[in-house]
Amino acid sequence: MPNTGDQVEAELLDERTKKGGWRARHVASGIAGPIQNGGDLPPEKKAGDRLPLIVQSANPKEIAFKYPTEAILKQLEKMKSKQRGRGPGKGRGGR
Repeated sequence: MPNTGDQVEAELLDERTKKGGWRARHVASGIAGPIQNGGDLPPEKKAGDRLPLIVQSANPKEIAFKYPTEAILKQLEKMKSKQRGRGPGKGRGGR
């Protein structure tokens, strides 16, 4: 099971969301879910294409993805650098 923020390989599905958005399947686990910013996918992408996506949330039944735009990648890097900066006792309420 991938973690939130992981970049994973996914396959675009024919099946769409109720609102017509893209759905994808995590290749390694077979779990599918929506791409939350599917409108950011390049227009030439089609069902069956494999591409890297970022895990927005995941559980054993469904994964929500985001397409890695520049803005999302920068935001993800900021989050990861903040997490790296936290050592033992440096979190909220630490001693």
